[in-house]
Amino acid sequence: MIWCKKIARRANVSIATVDRVLHNRTGVAQKTKEKIKEALSEFGDFGVDLRYYFFDMEDRLSFIEQSEELLNKHIDGVIVVPIFINETREFAAKCIERRIQFVFIESQVPKVHPLSYIGQDLEQSGRVVGHLCQYLIQPKDEILVVNVVREKDSIQHLEEKIRGFEQYFLDSHYNCSIDSFNIEINENDEFSVFMDDYLLNKNPKLIYVTNSRAYIVASYLKNRGLDHIKLVGNGYHSKNIEFLKDGIIDFLICQKPLEQGYKAFLALYEFFIAKRKVVKLQYMPIDIVTRENYQYYEN
Repeated sequence: MIWCKKIARRANVSIATVDRVLHNRTGVAQKTKEKIKEALSEFGDFGVDLRYYFFDMEDRLSFIEQSEELLNKHIDGVIVVPIFINETREFAAKCIERRIQFVFIESQVPKVHPLSYIGQDLEQSGRVVGHLCQYLIQPKDEILVVNVVREKDSIQHLEEKIRGFEQYFLDSHYNCSIDSFNIEINENDEFSVFMDDYLLNKNPKLIYVTNSRAYIVASYLKNRGLDHIKLVGNGYHSKNIEFLKDGIIDFLICQKPLEQGYKAFLALYEFFIAKRKVVKLQYMPIDIVTRENYQYYEN
């Protein structure tokens, strides 16, 4: 968080704008991007050469191309968001061969051991959502849990959230009926087809989306006029926020993305410069964002 604030101050922009540039999101003018990149280059004064390799979170090939380009450079450490599990596992193996230290943020990869993991305890995150949802529904109500994904093997870490969610309701004896699905889509219309078919025989009072695509579900509910169905999602995504503001998404579960980046950078600093032992698991707070507090959470 501290270095993001410094960049924002030097570039005379908001922290949220810095975050959009770092995550390659739209909505930032080219001149502003250049100012932020100039501020980033000033960190060379600390003896650190920062480089950014952005990939399309919907495109597996984009990740492969960026990771190969990165490995062709002389680097000592890398911060990775493991979206594509198999490809990230292969990338991690190559990092180990080259003695490159790597840190994971947001999610983990089974049987891969990074220098540090910084993100939520995913199963506990599911339990938090279960506790929250208990106040939105009645006993014996039907609940739908969905992973809306683009790639089949990008769902493994999301299933930990489902496990925690279902376990909470088992422990609470609330006796709700819970259906869970991994829905792979290429176009939003495919999700509409799934939901139209599902609702022919089911009557969910709440939908829990375990990843950042709650906006796809929200769009469907809005278009169909299904305002009686409660909706809980994950991730401080601009599209999610729009539906949160409209009251279609009731809650978003977030984990301070800027602070994750800072902690990941700090882990590499501790290893290479301070020569101190790095904490292997650094769990982030499980934050609940609403339309009443989202603007404060952004800053």
